[in-house]
Amino acid sequence: MADQSCGLEEAMRLDALERQQITDTPRDEAFDRVVRLACAALSVPMGAISFIESERQWIKAEQGLGVHETPRDISFCTHALTGDDVMVVEDASRDPRFASNPFVMSRDGIRFYAGAPLTTKEGYKLGTLCVVDRIPRKLHKRERDLLKDMAAIVVSEMELRRRAGTDALTGLYTRRFVDELGMRELIRARRDGESLTAAFIDADKFKSINETYGHPIGDAVLRAIGPACQRALRATDILGRYGGEELVLLLPRTSLRQAMPVLERVRQDVEAMAIPELKGRSVTVSIGAAELDENDLTITDLLGRANRALFHAKQSGRNRVELVVAA
Repeated sequence: MADQSCGLEEAMRLDALERQQITDTPRDEAFDRVVRLACAALSVPMGAISFIESERQWIKAEQGLGVHETPRDISFCTHALTGDDVMVVEDASRDPRFASNPFVMSRDGIRFYAGAPLTTKEGYKLGTLCVVDRIPRKLHKRERDLLKDMAAIVVSEMELRRRAGTDALTGLYTRRFVDELGMRELIRARRDGESLTAAFIDADKFKSINETYGHPIGDAVLRAIGPACQRALRATDILGRYGGEELVLLLPRTSLRQAMPVLERVRQDVEAMAIPELKGRSVTVSIGAAELDENDLTITDLLGRANRALFHAKQSGRNRVELVVAA
């Protein structure tokens, strides 16, 4: 029973990390700055902000380490997630958990480590802010407290990024944030040899709705379309408002063939929406989708092909799904 509970907690933690949409994103000066300040404040040469996935430690920002990810099973930071306080290893070569670790055994290997968990307001520990040295040392209470405070700043910055990436009207991701996440997913798909499907979802005859019922009702329609779409989606799928009545959907690890029933379910769920202010008029969407292929150098290339499929859906009568098959 204890193993099942631990498994569920880890699944929930990984889900919380995925919702942050931060792994595999580019370097960022705001996070780099925190690492530099932590190293300077604690007088250590190395430090990092890292996140722990199911099989790897991914490093968002670092100083002096020169690595961007490591296997999870040799990560110091994995151990730091088991407690609420700062984990301190004064001399890793004398600690049975780490004495045989390759980062300890190597020439000029790690001796000192201190890591503060990056804990969300829901209590999920997603990773750590850590500092590292090649010589043994201790960490005083004032330094522990300082590291914890800096870890809290990292978590606050993450939350602000999430809010800034949210469209005020619909609560969906903004265009800018979708583009950033799209490049992350494209890079991940290339690296792992996996599929990625993108789709445009556009409300049919939306101008007519605004003209007939007024813009406040049009806004109500836009607010309703997002939740209707999301009923068919996974937590890892990315849905954003790209502009006006146009939404973009990214389906990681999903081929065009696998995406088709999902997109059809999205179309049906939108059509089934009941919006009292429309007095029985239904809302429909046209959907165009494309799968990542070798000619797509950026997320804009993939979205461009999906947009062309959307045009065909509109031209073919609306309220339908059109697919672009890879060449």
